[in-house]
Amino acid sequence: MTSGLRHRDAPGGAGPSVRATARRGGGASGTVGSKIYVQQIADSDPPNAVGIITSATLSVRKVATRATKVFAAVPGPVAGSVKLSTPSAGVRVSYDWQISPDGGKTWTLLPTTLQAHTLVTGLPVGAYLFRFRVVTAKGGAGDWSGTVSLTLH
Repeated sequence: MTSGLRHRDAPGGAGPSVRATARRGGGASGTVGSKIYVQQIADSDPPNAVGIITSATLSVRKVATRATKVFAAVPGPVAGSVKLSTPSAGVRVSYDWQISPDGGKTWTLLPTTLQAHTLVTGLPVGAYLFRFRVVTAKGGAGDWSGTVSLTLH
């Protein structure tokens, strides 16, 4: 049985996350509340988290951390092209994409897609900003994302 809480890496991350779990055969911290308390203490002291968890007769389970997927713009497969991608927002959504060649002063709408990626072609050399928003049938258009920049050489 686990508390459902985990120790997250310290900023700058050195090492995996750890989670307090009950050892087989019980132990001093046999209730979920006790494990949560031990986990909170371990979370407040990342360098000593493993020692805190094991000293409470709990075992340590390492939890893999995953890199967060982000909105990205990368050079496309041919000169003058850019591939834009973002994590999927789910099914039955579309994505509006915009491009700005002037540092965000003006925005031009690109073709809407049903997938979380698109390829923009025919761009001359220059610096560009890109952004997107998710559009759902029930909720309408969401807010525009933060921008990503890319310079084509």
